[in-house]
Amino acid sequence: MRGSSVLKNVLLASALGLSAYAVSSADARNHSGLAMGWYVAVEGGASWIEDADGTVDIGPNTFPFEAQFDTGWAVLTEAGYRFESNWRVEFELGYRDNNVDCVSFNGGACGGLDADVSQFTQMVNVLYDVPLTDNLTLSLGAGFGGDFVTADTPFFKQTDFVVAGQLIAGLNLALTDSIDLFVNYRYFVAEDPHFDISPFVEAGFDDAKHTVTIGLRFDLDADEPEYAPASAPSAMGPPPPAPTGEPKRYVVFFGFNKANLTLKAQAVVAEAAATAKQQGSAAILVTGHTDTIGSNGYNQILSERRADIVKHELVRLGIPANSISAVGKGKTMLLVQTPDHTWEDRNRRATIDLN
Repeated sequence: MRGSSVLKNVLLASALGLSAYAVSSADARNHSGLAMGWYVAVEGGASWIEDADGTVDIGPNTFPFEAQFDTGWAVLTEAGYRFESNWRVEFELGYRDNNVDCVSFNGGACGGLDADVSQFTQMVNVLYDVPLTDNLTLSLGAGFGGDFVTADTPFFKQTDFVVAGQLIAGLNLALTDSIDLFVNYRYFVAEDPHFDISPFVEAGFDDAKHTVTIGLRFDLDADEPEYAPASAPSAMGPPPPAPTGEPKRYVVFFGFNKANLTLKAQAVVAEAAATAKQQGSAAILVTGHTDTIGSNGYNQILSERRADIVKHELVRLGIPANSISAVGKGKTMLLVQTPDHTWEDRNRRATIDLN
């Protein structure tokens, strides 16, 4: 059937290989500032099934046919987790529906057929998000799973479960700190479904399709706390004036397991940049911190990412990069003293000291 089995095997192997690579790269580091943690998503759009070669076997006789399909529709939903390395793993459920346009046998004329093909898919996807700008990312990935294919024709209605794989590409635009608007393209292939119409009649066809969708992704993890500790400057405005000759300190806060700047945090960084320009600060020290949940090594990396994203924002606002030092202290310098493995919003912070 057009050599489609080779293409399908390559795609399925690619999906499995990408999954293995993602697991082996789980400790990779980046400083993109993307929101990490759990998320859910919903999307919908159009589905196209490629012209499908198939056969009808009646006893010892085989009759080849080609089926053409109308443009159909698709809805999908996902639940997943984004790691600090920008890899995402998600579980996807999808439903696609396409009407049959016409069917031709043995190369003859294509005649209309009142038939429908619907597909319920269950996929595990592995994707990597490539930052393009501060709020735009490119996603590339693959998925592997199963597909319940239902053929509803005037002669029979049957469902077959087949193994499936897909390649995914998408663009993601951050609308808020917790909501992304995205567009996805999927190339989806599955093993050929087969239907036992009677003890003497069987039918099957190629199954490859394209899907284009638009959707929303919702971050489920908590964002920046709505308060600042009394011992630190408020995230709602500039810090109180410091005594002459002493460094001024600004504090920004982060959500659990995150290193992205919220709107409030951006406002604090902007105030610090403005003050640095006004007073001509010769040196700026940015120090990242975490709470005590997680290992020492993981929190050290997370604190460095928080410091680096603040430094990146200061540079974007016009502060020379060579005047800024960024360091991470992990969970070694707590603002609020807590036992190990304790959730504390006020410890998830980065300080900006102007000298």
